[in-house]
Amino acid sequence: MINDPIVDEVRRYRKEHAARYGNDLNRIVEALRQKERESNHNNRTYATA
Repeated sequence: MINDPIVDEVRRYRKEHAARYGNDLNRIVEALRQKERESNHNNRTYATA
């Protein structure tokens, strides 16, 4: 398998990020939702018929 430094960096960040929330997916999702609420961006996308 070829080592890709970009993939390694993403995996390292993902591992560190998950560790901040005790590797608890519910806590990670809640933190992301909170960040979305605090931003002033419209993060919703709607399907068109």
